[in-house]
Amino acid sequence: MKYFLNIEEIRPLAKGHWDYIFSALAPQLSAAMEQPGKHVPCPVHGGKDGFRLFSNYQENGACVCNTCGEFRDGFKTLEWINGWSFFEALKHVAALFGFGNSTSKLIRTEPMKKKFVGTILRMSSLNNFGKKTFVVELCAGDHNHSVQKLRGKGLQKACAVADVKEGDRVCLTVFSKQTYQSSSGTFHTYHWGAERLPSMEEEERATQKQKSEDIRRENAIVSTWKNAKRFSWKDPECEPLAKYFLSRCLKVTDPEHVEDLRFSPKISYLNPDGSKNEFCAMIAAIRDSEGKLIAVHKTFLTKDGKKASVETPKKISCLPSNVSLTGCAIRIGKPTKYLAVAEGIETALSVSIATGLPCWSCVNAHLLESVEIPASVEVVFIFADKDRSLVGTRSARALRDRLAQKGTMACIESIEEDIPADSKGIDWNDILKNYGLEAFPLTKL
Repeated sequence: MKYFLNIEEIRPLAKGHWDYIFSALAPQLSAAMEQPGKHVPCPVHGGKDGFRLFSNYQENGACVCNTCGEFRDGFKTLEWINGWSFFEALKHVAALFGFGNSTSKLIRTEPMKKKFVGTILRMSSLNNFGKKTFVVELCAGDHNHSVQKLRGKGLQKACAVADVKEGDRVCLTVFSKQTYQSSSGTFHTYHWGAERLPSMEEEERATQKQKSEDIRRENAIVSTWKNAKRFSWKDPECEPLAKYFLSRCLKVTDPEHVEDLRFSPKISYLNPDGSKNEFCAMIAAIRDSEGKLIAVHKTFLTKDGKKASVETPKKISCLPSNVSLTGCAIRIGKPTKYLAVAEGIETALSVSIATGLPCWSCVNAHLLESVEIPASVEVVFIFADKDRSLVGTRSARALRDRLAQKGTMACIESIEEDIPADSKGIDWNDILKNYGLEAFPLTKL
């Protein structure tokens, strides 16, 4: 009898196990899996740093590419990256969990998530009551040099997928136990994952190397900010940024608007091939909830005030490994009992100029969802981008709902104008350029 796949059976099994699933079915994601939440080249179209898996991707398999779009679950991710139909993605995931042509029915799944770390002493097939059983002997590496024997077909499949061998230091994880009903009674299967780990010596070298790199990155962030010039309309050296502001109709007059925006007359741009170019740039301070400088955002410009013609004209500095941008923002103005938030710097400046509100730039939709609002703020106005993918709308709603749970009033200010036919979206800077200050709600609140 053919077993018909049901997404409602497979989805709960996949939840929390997308790291194992992607390792088996989408090894192209390995670079992103090593740095969840951080930007890496897109596995489909390439580039430098336009793609990332969400930091909790193991739960649902979600990811986003600045060019290809957002994929809200692992099945959509597999469809996109492998060119599969939904049924093909479902079939391949189901096969990892033992589904297929079978007369057996899954009764229940029990999460386990038990890890075994050590060095593989031996991998073999042993006779067990007339049946061959795959066995791994694992030395835990503790003071007693204890040896564990792990076994099963699921373990064998996981070891084959990860291509681990005797002598490798590994992490073997039993994710769940499945109970099936067949005509001859019930039986159990176990869902395993395997990952090769660096040796203890390699791990120590990698740790020391990472510490040195983290110090270098932190120093680079501080140095870039300190060496950038405070912006002034009267300073001839700041003319490229002044021209850029004017091209976006950003007639900044309040010094607080540019307190965390500076100008660098000369800064290096790293090309995908490793070569470098020199540009000038707008430098923005990205701060955490306590006001500490966490990173700098760079908008590379030409001398005549246009965005540099490079693959990624806007970049965020490389972060130390123990640092996250979650909750951070670029602060345009000091909050009172009111605070507005938006995605891009130009959008936030537009809102602040038009309404008189302090408006923090959260850089992108993902960080908009997680921005930390000061306790002194009573009302938050969320100026959402309008795009065809609806990413901006969803993020604005997620922030509103999160703030509501904390007891903070939040209002979404949406754009009513249609998205131009040749554009992926429209933001409040477009509104300022096209319709002027009068088109903004809450003008001079």
